[in-house]
Amino acid sequence: MPRPKAKPTNLVEALQDRRVFGSAFSDLDSFTCWLIIIKAIFGLELSEEERQVFEYLTGRHHPNPEGHKRIFLVAGRRSGKSRISSTIAVFLALYVDWQRYLAPGEVAHIFTVSVDRAQSQVCLNYMKGLIEIAAPDLIEKVTFDSIILKNRVTMDVRACNYKTGRGHACAAILCDEIGYWQDSEGANPAQEVINSLLPTLLPGGMLIAASTPRQRWGYLFSEFEAHWAKQDDPVLVLRGETTILNPSYSQDTINELIKSDPAFRAEYLAEWRSDLEQWLPRELLLAAMSGPELSLPDPTHQPYFAGIDPSGGGHDSYAACICHVEGERIVVDRVEERYSPLDPAQVTEEYSTILKGYGIRRVKSDRYAGQWPVSAYAKHGLVVEPNEQSASELLLELGALIRMGRVVLPKSDRLLLQLTQLERKVRSGGRDVVEAPVGGYDDLACALASAVVEAAKGRVWTLKEQEAHLPVAQSGRPAALIRPEERATKLRRTIEAEMDSFLRGEGCSPILRR
Repeated sequence: MPRPKAKPTNLVEALQDRRVFGSAFSDLDSFTCWLIIIKAIFGLELSEEERQVFEYLTGRHHPNPEGHKRIFLVAGRRSGKSRISSTIAVFLALYVDWQRYLAPGEVAHIFTVSVDRAQSQVCLNYMKGLIEIAAPDLIEKVTFDSIILKNRVTMDVRACNYKTGRGHACAAILCDEIGYWQDSEGANPAQEVINSLLPTLLPGGMLIAASTPRQRWGYLFSEFEAHWAKQDDPVLVLRGETTILNPSYSQDTINELIKSDPAFRAEYLAEWRSDLEQWLPRELLLAAMSGPELSLPDPTHQPYFAGIDPSGGGHDSYAACICHVEGERIVVDRVEERYSPLDPAQVTEEYSTILKGYGIRRVKSDRYAGQWPVSAYAKHGLVVEPNEQSASELLLELGALIRMGRVVLPKSDRLLLQLTQLERKVRSGGRDVVEAPVGGYDDLACALASAVVEAAKGRVWTLKEQEAHLPVAQSGRPAALIRPEERATKLRRTIEAEMDSFLRGEGCSPILRR
């Protein structure tokens, strides 16, 4: 079998040897911090000066002597994180013997999982270039999305979904820009993907997740919170600014970008964004989802209220929601969504039939949908009234009602997905805006907000009524026996002051103010 030109004892040695990776890192001095991190990952000894740099980047006094197999690189843009991850992967592919762990005919895989194939291709190109320098004779075949080596190692690109690694044995898994992953529905599937990939790792295999930081929730932030600055933790978390990890990058360029938009602090200073919050916690939404998936028309529940978020047949879906007021709560009876591609006229006819079945003749709609929904529904005997408020304003009011425990939502995975991924951003002047992330969907959420806020008109709840339905925690029971709505008690209590201020202030329509 062909062998590499030279066999270094460790990755640092490989980077310093021009016969191995050295010629690809002619400016190795600009990778000083990365060399320290590489030493820590592989359990190599650090000098006192290097230990101080390690402490700055990881919050730990010293690395684990045995090294680390799960690594999270939270680093600024253009810091070199993808290049270093790829270099580690190539070292593992060329200089570690995986065959002793493989069954006859089995192959050790090194997966690169990214936002999309174009991003993965960047890492794959890094790998190909290094292998061509260090061990060109080991290359058996190169395809668009894989590099097949003669030592039973294959480096390939995978999609970021939970089916990615099933049935394979992995020497390494590279999760590139994990903080920005999105599936076909706009959600970040990182938790599910990682859970499916970890069991595939061979003994000594590594999982390396690298990303620029973003919001203060989700899988990447949870891992950062759980493992950052935790001495002796087997999971290593690094956080570093662009110019610390890559001194060759222009600080003047970064300063100009941050001056134009403070959001670039996350991009280059590796700071979690303070202007971005989760609209509502998942736990609170799960507690609200106590209703059935579908409630059929009931004459005792009249009148019903409806909201739609129309689609002209493009990228967006076409959504509708029906609800009614029952005592002190607004109960959502039905949510419907039709995905693109679709025939707007056909969906309008279908929704009209459903709405009439609930005795509905008047429907609230997104004010940006234009006049076509008005005329389209008029053909079926329904009146469409555009919302006076924007979708963001309606979602803010919906959030206040859910926080009060005034909305009973149906059990719907699609609805939960859209509501949990909504982001609350602070605009200039302190104005809050709620919207879906880039590439995400909010059609069902907007239809829900239109219907629920319409149902809330004219219904004013006193403080005593607000407190009446806040669930009471029962102590002395195992956590597994506590219902989801009870788990939300503490969370709701902590936001009562914020909610009360919101309802009394200018952030809410006069409909909801006491």
